[in-house]
Amino acid sequence: MHVAEQISNLLRRPTRLGVLAVMIGGSLALTSMNLAVYAHSRISTTTARILWQKRTVAANGQKTTISFRPQSLQNSTRGVPGGWGQVKWPTANVAWAWIQPHMNGGFLEHTTNGGKTWSFWYTPRIEWSQVAAIGAQSVSLLGQRLPNPHAIHPHPPLLWLHTTNGGRVWTRWTLTSPPLGHSINTTAIFPRTGFQALGVDQGGQFWWTRGVRWHTLWPSSDRVTAITFIPGQGEEVAVQTTMHTNWAGRITVSANGQVTTGGWTQTPDSITGMDWFTSTDGWVWSPSELWHTTNGGITWTALGPWPGTRWSGGQLIMTSAQTGFAAVESTNGGPPWDYTELWRTRSAGRTWTRIRLPVIHYQLPNFTGTLVGFDVAAVRPPHTLTLWYGPVSGSGGLPQRIWSPNAGNTWHLANHQAVEPGTQ
Repeated sequence: MHVAEQISNLLRRPTRLGVLAVMIGGSLALTSMNLAVYAHSRISTTTARILWQKRTVAANGQKTTISFRPQSLQNSTRGVPGGWGQVKWPTANVAWAWIQPHMNGGFLEHTTNGGKTWSFWYTPRIEWSQVAAIGAQSVSLLGQRLPNPHAIHPHPPLLWLHTTNGGRVWTRWTLTSPPLGHSINTTAIFPRTGFQALGVDQGGQFWWTRGVRWHTLWPSSDRVTAITFIPGQGEEVAVQTTMHTNWAGRITVSANGQVTTGGWTQTPDSITGMDWFTSTDGWVWSPSELWHTTNGGITWTALGPWPGTRWSGGQLIMTSAQTGFAAVESTNGGPPWDYTELWRTRSAGRTWTRIRLPVIHYQLPNFTGTLVGFDVAAVRPPHTLTLWYGPVSGSGGLPQRIWSPNAGNTWHLANHQAVEPGTQ
């Protein structure tokens, strides 16, 4: 069998990781490696070097069980989360959020009555960065301790909070950052079916932990470019090697910590984002192009550029094999989830239609403005879409929850409109 065929078969075969997972050394120079066929582009002569060696380092995890007591912030139970932060609505009545009003600490927020009232928990000297709500009861957050302002070489620990009973009791892990990791621009991968661990993408490396030790497969010379979950299957990871070849494969972590990797295939470009509807039906994208596969990445079809007038980051959420949404065009200076345009496809990404969002005005005592910017707060297939409608970036105003039961054709404003904290 030709060497390229042997490597191709090895990459596609699921492999259980021991001390050494899969090692394709630099001594193997492949002069021909047609591992995938593309509809509009084809990788010809390629030299591949992928080094996957499982590394394990101490996470110095400290696990505690805590409970939060609501603390007042300007009669906060009558206000809404506003400014820089994230809000997720796993159900029509339940939402979880964090905001970062100042550098002395952040706040966690929670509502169980559709936003009529909110409970705020003050978290001093903690800076939150990501929240995920898997249903009304299961919530995870990632943040970090704010470093001592006088520290010469600050190395603030990561904080991982998780609850399975709607916030009555939380489990908190305090974790040192992975080696060479940087808490800035950290992407968290929270536990779910197929991946029972906390993962972080820091500095182009993907590390995961169950609270005690960090594990990774990648040396610093290869760069992880995107990570996303596959429903019930674990995580899909896109990698660019030092030889500028691009790959994607799957990692699972079982409830007992067993790690499995496999399904590695070559991608048509350096991938910056992915969305998988099933284990075989997926979409990947670069800053300028979108691709689709129906066979797990063995072949890819180019779909053309992203919808919108310019590229500055985006989010793709497919609700069926044909229907999905793209949130694009982030506001100037806003976080990655502060988008201004929403598009819909009914052709698996081949064509797009821009969705008209409602114009919502708000009034403060001495100011009247219009809401801009949104986050996709929830998607319930096949047609229900919920947005937390700006401004997320902290430019003032009072965000509103809007939702559509018919894939964006018509929109409804939530029953409980936002009020200014402290005015009632």
